[in-house]
Amino acid sequence: MTERDVAEQAAQLAASYLEHQGYVVLDASSTTYVVARDGADHVIVGIRGEAGECDGLPELDLDARDIELLRRSCLLYAAGHPEAEAVRADAIAITIVGERRARLRHLIGAYRWAESE
Repeated sequence: MTERDVAEQAAQLAASYLEHQGYVVLDASSTTYVVARDGADHVIVGIRGEAGECDGLPELDLDARDIELLRRSCLLYAAGHPEAEAVRADAIAITIVGERRARLRHLIGAYRWAESE
């Protein structure tokens, strides 16, 4: 499986997972993020995908640079979508461990912007 294949499959799995969790997927055309709606919040979900063995849940360690990128993404999204009263950034890590098998970790609310704040 190539790196591109892993990224594409991880993005598809993330979009499917979000729909199963009740999110409305608005844009799943990228291999690095999905845009969705969770109730009134618009959500930008960053995706990290990898393939290989994984005994537990995949690592989802966000450093200051990752948080800053999520913050910027929220602000840019809010600027281009005036209907969005709140924009939240989540992160999903997916490890594809075999045919039709993956492990997923979802961090909700890594960053949040709201018009009223």
